[in-house]
Amino acid sequence: MDADLSWIVGSAMALVVMIGGIIARDRQLTRMVQDGDEKSTRMIQDGDEKLHDRINRVREDMVRRTDLDDHLQRVDKTLESLRHDIREQGKETTRRFDALLAAITKPP
Repeated sequence: MDADLSWIVGSAMALVVMIGGIIARDRQLTRMVQDGDEKSTRMIQDGDEKLHDRINRVREDMVRRTDLDDHLQRVDKTLESLRHDIREQGKETTRRFDALLAAITKPP
C-alpha cells in the first residue's frame, strides 16, 4: 500500500506542478498580450494625434471654397466698376482734349 500511496502522492504533485506551470504560462502570455496591446494603443494614439494636428493646421490655413468664391465675386465687381470708371474718365479726357485742340486751332 505504501507504493500505491507514494504513486498517488507523486501523481497528485505532478498534476499540481503541471497545473501551476499552465497557470504561470497563461499569466505570462496574458501579460505579453496586454503589453503589446498597450504599445499598439499608444502608437495608434500618437498617430491619431499627429493626424488630427495636421487636419487642424490644414483647416486653419485653408479657406472654405464658398468664402473664396464670395471674395472673388466682390473683387470681380470692384474691378468691373474700376474699368467702367476708367472708360468714363478716358472719354471725358478725350472730350476735353478735343475741345482744347478746337480752341487752339480756331482762327482768331
